[in-house]
Amino acid sequence: AARVQGIQIAEGGRVQGLEAAGKQFVFGAQEEREMQQLDRVSAQLSGAQARGMQASADRRANQAGLIGGLASLGGSLVTGLASQQANPYTESRDMATSIDVSGGVGIQPVGATTPAPSIDLSYTPTFG
Repeated sequence: AARVQGIQIAEGGRVQGLEAAGKQFVFGAQEEREMQQLDRVSAQLSGAQARGMQASADRRANQAGLIGGLASLGGSLVTGLASQQANPYTESRDMATSIDVSGGVGIQPVGATTPAPSIDLSYTPTFG
């Protein structure tokens, strides 16, 4: 009876050892899955941060391009006015009053003919 009891105790120890090894395996597998999930989330976060930084850089580049384009447009306007020796504050009003719009502009029924507005080509700007 003592021998059977010794075998049962030994067998119980072996079962406990196998159960502990199984639990260790399950724990290790769970830990590995969690680490993979953390790595995946970290990579997603890093990618999102990189995309955000790139978008910010793109926005700054677009703003710089817009400012440069507006400056170029303004420079072209000033150069054009200077080459014509025109005053944009007075000449534009005089030119606007020389346009004949008596023909009217609007939505006409289909088939109706309306003369096109004419422009007075005899206008000569005065420089002063």
